[in-house]
Amino acid sequence: MVSKLSYEREWVDYAGSLLKQFVIDVEKLYYKEILTYNMHTLTHLHKDCEIFGSLDNFSAFEFENYMQHLKRLLRANNNHLSQMVRRISEIGISKDTGKSKSVPTSYSVKQRDNCHLTASYEVCCIKQLSDDKKTATVVYFEKKKCCKMYPFR
Repeated sequence: MVSKLSYEREWVDYAGSLLKQFVIDVEKLYYKEILTYNMHTLTHLHKDCEIFGSLDNFSAFEFENYMQHLKRLLRANNNHLSQMVRRISEIGISKDTGKSKSVPTSYSVKQRDNCHLTASYEVCCIKQLSDDKKTATVVYFEKKKCCKMYPFR
């Protein structure tokens, strides 16, 4: 319901029937306690797509997906907003490719988690951390393209 097909009624109805069947079978697949109001709302989701189009037009999924990144910025169980502001200001990475700049110690050079989106919406990869892990060599992507529709393009 996020693809271009979400604008075709036949596809949306089919997705709705699949979700309905899933909700019916969820107790057998998982456990009875998973049957909550949120689970029930899945059976109505296709109707919202008929009215509003793709889920991306009206869902908060992108924000919810980003919450895990924001949670990792917190260090204590109080003053969340001020912690968040401090961590985000610490992330200010220099755009000069290859130049070192102070970075939080949570950055990694491992391929699975070395890419980052800067505050100015630029995509970069951490290529090398200094021995004290306080500065990094950063490489920026020059070309960007949307991957929301993957693998449906």
